[in-house]
Amino acid sequence: MWDWYHLTDFYISEDYRNKGLGSQVIKRIEEFALNNNAMGVKINS
Repeated sequence: MWDWYHLTDFYISEDYRNKGLGSQVIKRIEEFALNNNAMGVKINS
């Protein structure tokens, strides 16, 4: 697979901000990447 996973243009609607949703999504993406032998995740949003 790829060495790195890239996350771009990540957006949380104002209705769902400040509820920890964004952190949960990023954590799941990081876990998925590491479980699939990636070195890490690069986030640009």
